[in-house]
Amino acid sequence: MFAFLSIIAPHSTPVNTQFYLIVAACIVCIILCFLLMTNRILQSFNLRGLLGMLCGFIGLVSLGASVLTFVHAQSITDVTLENKSVRFGSENIPYKEIRRHYVKPLIQQSRYSAQISTDTSMVYVLETIDKRVHLFSNTYYDMQEMKSVFDEALKLPK
Repeated sequence: MFAFLSIIAPHSTPVNTQFYLIVAACIVCIILCFLLMTNRILQSFNLRGLLGMLCGFIGLVSLGASVLTFVHAQSITDVTLENKSVRFGSENIPYKEIRRHYVKPLIQQSRYSAQISTDTSMVYVLETIDKRVHLFSNTYYDMQEMKSVFDEALKLPK
């Protein structure tokens, strides 16, 4: 019996050097805030309290950015196409429930003129019969690979 198994792995994730710099900034700013607010450094500086609050604010903002980036990175998983279903994250969709699949360009218009497009990104759209839509961005996945693998998987006898 023919067994079809294909795994499409993302080629990048949001957890990169910038993420680690944000985490380092968070740690440094929170430590600096603690040292400034408890009079351990710069005792004679008049604006010590203001500088401590500024470091605390930067630390909290970078903590929020790092947590939200980590949560977003958890949603970018491998797409596994098996004999009768496609699986990604916690979703498992049988092939018979897939209504259509296609690559769609998303054009971002300029804020100043509707005739000027500033950026175009591609997304792979997977629609199911119950009208749920799953999107895979070209930032993380290869669109041609996904299209060819899905075309081959959906042609298989069910």
